[in-house]
Amino acid sequence: MWSDDLSDLSPDRLSNAVETIILGRNYGISSVLKRAFYELLRTGGLGHQDIANEKDDDVENLSITSADTHRLIRTREKLGEAWCDTLASAFHAFHCPNGPNHGVTADRDVDATATANAVACPSSAEKTIEWTKLVYASGMSQEYMYDVLCGLKVLVDRDWSAEDGYCQECMEMRRNAWQKQRESLWKKLDLWLEL
Repeated sequence: MWSDDLSDLSPDRLSNAVETIILGRNYGISSVLKRAFYELLRTGGLGHQDIANEKDDDVENLSITSADTHRLIRTREKLGEAWCDTLASAFHAFHCPNGPNHGVTADRDVDATATANAVACPSSAEKTIEWTKLVYASGMSQEYMYDVLCGLKVLVDRDWSAEDGYCQECMEMRRNAWQKQRESLWKKLDLWLEL
């Protein structure tokens, strides 16, 4: 349930993250901490509103340390920065190897990576419009603001070829980059949360 394996992370939220952190800390069960902390990271108010709803005499027993709270705040900021950077740069960060000005050398000879049968992606302007619709108009940017890892998973799993007309190379380039970013952020949680 509290697996620290990224492949086990799903959009389904788990309850009792604070209790899991307290038990994990008190009994040296470090393998549950990463997922429990991530549950708090992707919960509004870092889960503190759930604690406020408990009876007053139970609140003290359900509190994480102020040091953990500070680490959660810093980590949420770092994940938020990563999400904003991804959303702001994605439509221009990936250049189609089959598009204009790609696959052609300075003396106008066709590069070996371009093939006669290659189909170019939509234009940069079309990509920008579609990206804006997908990420901003749909509300995706807000929906995954605190759940960055699941937001990146949505981007990884999207069929960019069928849904957006991207060539296979561009689709794989995007998927690989976002999957690497997910893995990198998941690993960085250990550092940021001092696990």
